[in-house]
Amino acid sequence: MTLDRNNRWEGYGKSLKKAASLSTVGLEIAFSVGLGYLIGDWLDGHFSTAPYGMIVMVIVGSGAGFWGLYRTLRRFQAQQDEQ
Repeated sequence: MTLDRNNRWEGYGKSLKKAASLSTVGLEIAFSVGLGYLIGDWLDGHFSTAPYGMIVMVIVGSGAGFWGLYRTLRRFQAQQDEQ
């Protein structure tokens, strides 16, 4: 009885770990775009190139965020294939 209960809690722990890993994807994308915006805004103020620096850096930040999404999903798929 206790062995069965321990296995069930272990399964819950693994599921919770996967959910937490996947839930960070949205934060990673938002952080990347926000950081790109801030850097682009700073560059525009420093070099008087508004709004081009901000636009370029938001695009770069978006690309970085989606690259992180791709890596996370690839890692998740590899874990699923192992099981």
